[in-house]
Amino acid sequence: MSAPVVDRNLLFGILALQMDFLSRDQLVAGMNAWVIDKEKPLGQILVGLGYLSEGRRHLLEPLVDEHVRQHDNDPARSLAALTSTGGGAESLRVIGDRELQESLGHVRGHSEAVGQVAPTLIHDGQSAFDKLRFRVLRPHARGGLGQVYVARDEELGRRVALKEIRNDRADDRELRSRFVLEAEINGNLEHPGIVPVYGLGTYPDGRPFYAMRFVEGDSLREAIVQFHAAGLQHDSLEFRQLLGRFVDVCEAIAYAHSRGVLHRDLKPDNVMLGKYGETLVVDWGLAKATGRRDADPEDFSEATLLPQSGESHDPTLAGRALGTPAFMSPEQAEGRLADLGPATDIYALGATLYQILVGKPPLESNDLGELLRRVIRGEILAPRSVNSRVPKALDAICRKAMALQPAGRYDTATSLAQDIERWLADEPITALRESAPELARRWVRKHRTLATTAGVLTLSILLGTAGFSVILGSKNRELDSKNSALDVANGELSARNEALASTNLALDQQRRRAEERELTAIDAVKRFRDAVVESEELMNDPALESLRAALLKQPIVFFQKLRQQLESDKETRPESLNRLSAATFDLGSLNEEIGDKQDAIDAYRQSIAVTTQLAEREPSQTEHQAQLAICFLNLGNLQRDTGQYHPALDSYESALSIQRKLVATRPADLEFRYDLSLMVENVGILKYYMGLPDAALVAFQECLSIRQRLVDETPGSNEYEGDLAMIQSNLASLLSETGKPELSMPLYEAAIALTKKQDESSLSLRDRSNLALFHSNLGSTLTELDRLDEAHRQQLEALKIREELVATHPTVTSYQRDLASTYDSLGHNLEKRGQLKEAVEPFEKSLAILERLANTHPDVPTFASDLGNTLSNMAVVDFKSGRLLAAQKKLQQAAIWQAKALAVNPNHLNLQHHLIKHLRRLGRTTGAPGS
Repeated sequence: MSAPVVDRNLLFGILALQMDFLSRDQLVAGMNAWVIDKEKPLGQILVGLGYLSEGRRHLLEPLVDEHVRQHDNDPARSLAALTSTGGGAESLRVIGDRELQESLGHVRGHSEAVGQVAPTLIHDGQSAFDKLRFRVLRPHARGGLGQVYVARDEELGRRVALKEIRNDRADDRELRSRFVLEAEINGNLEHPGIVPVYGLGTYPDGRPFYAMRFVEGDSLREAIVQFHAAGLQHDSLEFRQLLGRFVDVCEAIAYAHSRGVLHRDLKPDNVMLGKYGETLVVDWGLAKATGRRDADPEDFSEATLLPQSGESHDPTLAGRALGTPAFMSPEQAEGRLADLGPATDIYALGATLYQILVGKPPLESNDLGELLRRVIRGEILAPRSVNSRVPKALDAICRKAMALQPAGRYDTATSLAQDIERWLADEPITALRESAPELARRWVRKHRTLATTAGVLTLSILLGTAGFSVILGSKNRELDSKNSALDVANGELSARNEALASTNLALDQQRRRAEERELTAIDAVKRFRDAVVESEELMNDPALESLRAALLKQPIVFFQKLRQQLESDKETRPESLNRLSAATFDLGSLNEEIGDKQDAIDAYRQSIAVTTQLAEREPSQTEHQAQLAICFLNLGNLQRDTGQYHPALDSYESALSIQRKLVATRPADLEFRYDLSLMVENVGILKYYMGLPDAALVAFQECLSIRQRLVDETPGSNEYEGDLAMIQSNLASLLSETGKPELSMPLYEAAIALTKKQDESSLSLRDRSNLALFHSNLGSTLTELDRLDEAHRQQLEALKIREELVATHPTVTSYQRDLASTYDSLGHNLEKRGQLKEAVEPFEKSLAILERLANTHPDVPTFASDLGNTLSNMAVVDFKSGRLLAAQKKLQQAAIWQAKALAVNPNHLNLQHHLIKHLRRLGRTTGAPGS
């Protein structure tokens, strides 16, 4: 680029600074961005960064032109004529761009400072310095402030790394001070994960140097590149070894923080992996020792750390926005040096973990200004959205470490390391509230012997009340602590109560111990609960179904007591309110599973009240808002399922209001958008139940749009693809039931194709069940269109899957109901074909299942309604076969069962329509008027 162009852009920046249109830090950041993209004028870049308004830019442009005209149209003479630069020229000296530095040489008072010092490099056998302790052998690396050589320690006969200040930085007093400070900070950190310093000194010309251990090996970045290039998986030994290295880094940083030192430029390039298992954090050039005053940014700008090759992998910015853009925290990107603390390094650790997980930095862009803006706004895709194979727990750990606000991150680097170690040990992590199935699967993995002998255990429970009491944890009987997780929970809770009664709650240390015991008790109960929920023996043995319900009542009692105790404590600290919110939420979900629905509704309402308090006290903590939205969603689902449609609509609208704000705040957060799709989908279902198909259609279409985008952004994500297939099916069903069956068929076919993308042997239970549903619904639509052969094939596909599900999970009522529905559809298809005798068998199979379900679960209206429909369809066969009395009897029974369903949920329009259909059919068989 021509020198006049560079000079003119520099003149523009200095004049903007003189007129107070920019701060010095903004000028430095703007020039950093300009040297990366010199095709754009500096003014345009400053406007793009938000540092300069468009109006002020238009004011400055003619002023610069006039200044240059006054000096013979020579921008260099204009720069030389400046009597003051407001410190701007000095601030720009740290930017490592040759053209800019040459242009700065034109500024009065600056040229004398450039190029004065040109110390001689120490080459092997060529310098007077070879009589000193350290003798240089060869160059090794070059950074923004220093250069490193491989040297020989003549006293101890070993190779060392010798770092000295660069020639072009050596004459700057402040930069020399920073170089010495780097050596002192590094030398005071004595930890296996930090390179030890052997000595600090100066050459005869005054240049400082220091010697440190020479590490042979690769950087962590190189190891990450090799891992992902090999196509290895996240369950491989190599991946676990990478995480072990990361834990080592966390521990080294935790030690530095304990000594009051911040690194401020953590990234995979600054971690060396030795050949013998050493993990070393290097390059402490931007480190800050708490309690020591850094040079004030008003006095000079902090040094740039350039990559050693000069061809940046991850260039480090100068000025207040110090650090490496892709790894710097939002507070770093904004240049808020006073706000940097341990949380800043924790964010960088999270960014390092991000690269381990997905193979690339959190952000990549050639537009530096845009990169900084995205960092500040937190516009970073979650690791699982980049690579769907990233384990959920590690995704959650990474996102917590990289939370936008420092308060949302891990408290310490040790806490971050401990969560990684928990994952490696297959233990629950603190960053993720795992679902019941996930916790249960972990429980089974860790207790394989217990899990395989659960059948014997539960048999003994049935044979004797003493054994049954052991599992229930009755406080009036002696507990068996080895076999009952509930015993651990009750014991821990009792210990907490005793501690609270005998200690002074005002002492934080004692309170923390009590809280730890409480958390242990909660965790034990949850493990017990989740093990029961997913126990294969309890699920697959019909004789133990009532036992399963009885076992789950004990966690309900526990959470009731915990809620009462937390309420009586009247603690208002966020951590106490958090536990109360979680306890009431768990109480609601358990009651929803096997307890009283009204109790569940009351629990969710209390959880909403407590979580609202938390959200109001800590408005920056988005997890409170997210939890509140889920509480409203669950409450709405319960209200809808119990016929309280208008209260359910209010709950859904509250959930949507919160969730839409969360998505607007963090549009890149996939979980927020996914939860929004759940809420919109449930609103659509409610609108359909309320007889508002057009409103339901709008909701389903919005849900479809959200989920399609999620799938597009995360190709290969089985979870998102499964949910997209489900909304395609729901939308298809709505279209079919509102008289548009021809529009529904492509949607059903798309749902089937999307689900079958996976290997059928690897399909989850949910996906297998959904696939059967899609085949069944498509079959029903084809039947409606009189394409009976095609419909029959689809129903047989559904039948095959559903029979397998019931055979392997005989107590799961939803699988039984689905199987009955398939038999009913097959019978209806045969009846429409005129094969009346053949239709009887599938109808009878459906009837046998539904009679058992309806009698066992009289409070579930869908079982009674389904039974009525099957009886009504059987009556059609009897009527067509000339068995009028049999048809009338079945239709009377159908109407009775439908009335029972309506008694449970009188507002359900579908139930009303079914009753009318049965009565009309009954009228036709009796010749009643109007039939």
